[in-house]
Amino acid sequence: MSVDIEGGCSAIGLANGAWFWLLDNCIGEILGSKKHTNDPVNATAEQASKCAKAVAEAKIPEDVIPPWIVKLLVDHFAECGAMDGFETR
Repeated sequence: MSVDIEGGCSAIGLANGAWFWLLDNCIGEILGSKKHTNDPVNATAEQASKCAKAVAEAKIPEDVIPPWIVKLLVDHFAECGAMDGFETR
């Protein structure tokens, strides 16, 4: 299964393992939950901006999320932070 992160003018799909790693290690507290579910998350623009910073600063193992995808995530979260936030599906 996977999680789609939609917001701004784009969407990014992540495998559950990658999403759960992010929740556990850098964005769960920002979003208010570290639960390993595919329940929808509605993040504000402020939360999205904080997620961009947290992901950019995290030491994410390359076997969890390759660096080029980390960059896409940071850019996506930053774009969502400049707009209306994001939601997951």
